[in-house]
This record gives sequence, structure tokens and C-alpha cells, in this order.
Amino acid sequence: MEEYVGKAVRILYCCALLLGSILIIMSFIRVPSPQSESYLVFYTDSIFREAGSWVGYLLALVVIGGVTYSVAGRARQRSDDDRHELPDITRKFTERFSPSRSRINEMLQLGVPILINLILFTYVVGHVNAINRTRLIDAKLASVDHYLTGTYPFISLETLRFPDWLVETIVLSFVNLPFFLAFGAVVAYRKSRLVFAKYAIAFFTSIVLMIPVWLAVPVMSPQDRFIDNVYHLSVPAGVEEALDSYAPAAPVRAFLAQMRKSKGELAIMPTTTFPSSHAAWATIVMVYLFEASVVAGTVTAPFLVLSTFGTFYLAQHYFVDAPAGVIVGILSVVISSLTFRKWKDES
Repeated sequence: MEEYVGKAVRILYCCALLLGSILIIMSFIRVPSPQSESYLVFYTDSIFREAGSWVGYLLALVVIGGVTYSVAGRARQRSDDDRHELPDITRKFTERFSPSRSRINEMLQLGVPILINLILFTYVVGHVNAINRTRLIDAKLASVDHYLTGTYPFISLETLRFPDWLVETIVLSFVNLPFFLAFGAVVAYRKSRLVFAKYAIAFFTSIVLMIPVWLAVPVMSPQDRFIDNVYHLSVPAGVEEALDSYAPAAPVRAFLAQMRKSKGELAIMPTTTFPSSHAAWATIVMVYLFEASVVAGTVTAPFLVLSTFGTFYLAQHYFVDAPAGVIVGILSVVISSLTFRKWKDES
């Protein structure tokens, strides 16, 4: 498995090099906004502040895990010196969970490029949003939705009165996708380094695939563009007429209000809507959770499906964004699998 980890690390650093190159190229693009420079810093900072609670949870897990490893390591050393002093259950626990230098090195080898990629991705997204600020084509994407469905799904779906518990589950599934991403990584890592390596490569491959599309199709969320109309732009007559009857359920209203509050200080709204990263990442998580554990995949699959449905039900994406995101997710999984299959065949 060490060879898979080493090759995954090399690919992750290549992804970081690619994202860094994209960031450098974008820095030379003149953005027609006097607030763009300060916005890039603020946008990155706001993302990390929004993720602050998750960072706190992760740090707590690291601390608890470190203490557990330390205690387990001492217990194992003690059991090696005098095995009769420890009960069988304690000895089995320490043998399974005690730290090893190779495992720690392996986690660092994978963790460092993953962290670098995430930081670079955050800055790239900030540049994408600033560049797209004056190039919006939301009306065209809304018309595509109407052509495919005969309605504007982010508006018309609210006429279907789901039970409050289901709506709240949709909201929780959408908001907590980062948890499912982290859970998928843990399960994949516990299953095998190969599954984790494919999972990580597929995730960052999806990012590389989506960035040029976000630049080619600059659109905001339906909430930002039409429901709240934060830029005070003209609204197509069909959308405006449909919005007259827009009456979301109470959990959806609370969610939309929270989203508006979280973006309240942003001078430039996100424009990474098509394709949906939520749908792409939910697809990737589902694939590798089932590969790692059928039980884990079965338990989480309904939440991942609801998360994808929530992208347009909660007016954060257009309907067409979701299938486009699923396609990106599947393509990323295929690319990752083919890459590792090629290495396996060569070895």
C-alpha cells in the first residue's frame, strides 16, 4: 500500500501545482471592481470562519486522538514488558490502536498536500467570483431550467408541501456535506490506503474539472440573483411572475435567512454554481463509501441524495447544476480509478 500512498501524494502535489498556476494566471487578470483585492482576502477569511466550528471539532479529535495514542502506546510498551499485568481486552485494544511511526508519517505525507490544495482552492474560488462579477448569465441558465422542466424548480418545488421533518433533513443534509466528506475520508482510510488515495484524487480532480466551467458559465445562486436580487439587476418576466407565488416553508425561510446573513459582508457573491460542487462531491463520497463499507454507504446514501436535491430545492443552485455536478463526480471517479488501475497493471 505504500506505493499507492506515494503515487497519490505525487498526484496531489501536481494538483497543487496546477491550482497554484491557475491562481498566478488569475492574479494578472484585471478585475473591474475597486473592492476586488480586499474581497479576495475577506472571502477566504469568511470561508475559514464559517468552517471554524468544523476546525474546532477536528482539532478536538486530533487532541483526543493524540492523548489516546500516547496512553495506548505507553500501555503497549508496558504490556510488552509484562504482558500478565494487562487484561486481555486492554492488550487487544493497545495492539490495534497504538501509534506507529509509519502510520504517522503516512498521515503527514497525505495531509500536507491535501491542506495545501484546499487553501489554494479557496483562493482560486475567490478570484473566480471576482472575475465573474460582471459576466453573469443567470437568466440563460434559468431559461434552460424552464426548457427542461417547464417551470423554475427553485420556485415551483415550494408548492409541494413536504413534512417539516423532511425539509429540515434536506437542510441538514445540504449544510453538513463537509461532515460527510470527512466521514467518507475516515472510512476510506480505515478500509485501505488505496481506497483513500482514489477518494482524495477524485475529489481534487473534480475541483480541477469544475474551475474552467465556473469561469465559462458565470452564475450566482438563484437566491442571490433572483429571490434577493442582491445586485438589483433586471429579472426576466417569467421568473418575476413565478416569484410572486413563492412561499417557502418555514425551515426553508430560516435557511435562506441564515444564508443571507452569512453573505451579508460579502461585496461579491459566489459564482461557482454550474456545475454544483455539492452534487459532484456527494457523488464521490457515495461511490467510495460503498467501496469501503456497504453499511456506511447504505446509511449515508439517503442524506447524500437529499443534499443533492437540496441544491435546487433550497435555491442555491439551478436544476441543471445538479446533474452536471453528478456527471463531474462520476468523471472524477473514473479518472481516479483508471489512474490507479494503470499503475496496478504496470506494477
